[in-house]
Amino acid sequence: MKRKANSKKPEEELVNDAVDEIQAEQDELKGYEGDVDPLKVEREAVVIDYDYALSDEELMELAGKIAELDALEDALDMERKMIAAQWASKVKDTATTRKMYSKMFRDKKEVKTAECFPEPDYATGEMVFVDCQTGEEIMRREMLPEERQMNIMDINNEDPGEVVEEDLSELAEPEKDRKNKDGGSKKK
Repeated sequence: MKRKANSKKPEEELVNDAVDEIQAEQDELKGYEGDVDPLKVEREAVVIDYDYALSDEELMELAGKIAELDALEDALDMERKMIAAQWASKVKDTATTRKMYSKMFRDKKEVKTAECFPEPDYATGEMVFVDCQTGEEIMRREMLPEERQMNIMDINNEDPGEVVEEDLSELAEPEKDRKNKDGGSKKK
């Protein structure tokens, strides 16, 4: 008998349990009255865009971000232009070098730079260029008109025995010969 006495709950506890069960059943039934309970029905979520009015504080923060991004955009654009200019320069240098090599290949010669002494050769009418370092003749070309006129310094450097009167007479032509070469005297 003790068992039965121990298995019995006090009456108050039994009443509370019964009230709780009734309350739970009523709550469950309330959700089914009319519309379906939105919290208990499984649904598929969707994403939507909508307009949200920004506060003054949010607008000020946004303006600061815009200013920072403008400065960053300007800096990046300037950097892009510098890099583009560097690459354009590299491309141009490469093209110039290729053209130079192509010309060398086509002409079968190379243009070199050397420091030279120009020396006139009046006998052949050529200007001779002699390398300053090696003393070797680099090239010859026809004298320009201003180079053809003998310089007094060049005459003094010549062997004095070789300068004869005829040579001097050519340098100092009489006025009469000059008029004949110019096509005669001018008539007014």
